[in-house]
Amino acid sequence: ITSTTDLDIESRLKTLGDSNFASDFSVAFNNDLETAGDFNVYADRDGNGTGDITFAQNIVFSDSGNSLLLKSNDLVLGVEINNAASVYLIPSDGGNIGVGLATSDYTIDNQEFSLIEADVVVLGDNTSGNITADGISLEESADINQFTLDATQAGKSITFENNDLTFSSLRALAA
Repeated sequence: ITSTTDLDIESRLKTLGDSNFASDFSVAFNNDLETAGDFNVYADRDGNGTGDITFAQNIVFSDSGNSLLLKSNDLVLGVEINNAASVYLIPSDGGNIGVGLATSDYTIDNQEFSLIEADVVVLGDNTSGNITADGISLEESADINQFTLDATQAGKSITFENNDLTFSSLRALAA
């Protein structure tokens, strides 16, 4: 599904295969989501910083071999992501990323971390800005087997600030 305006999904959604949702602005899922395929959501497709992704209800992957790709200006994750093989969280506008207690253009805070259950979580990519990470406990990251910080765009860096970060496995990639 592609939209040039905000995309608001109000109904319970169950997909049997791979799915793609895209909007030039925001994308909101306001009811339960269950998928048996890879699930890709692109908000702020034009990269001007005006589109967020919001999940207001549960996200369940019925087959643990599937991935979730979320590319947006920011992410509002108020519910659990369950049973995902991999989760890719990418700023749409090349913005900087804040992790845990650190805040920035695109922030995944401690509460949002505690809601993700996945084998692999990748935050950022080769188009993302700098990443600042601060204060993630093992309790908050317990359901993530491998966590990757990706700031591989030329000239970008990863900074670990102030408080401890605890993960089962951490990869930090910078240019």
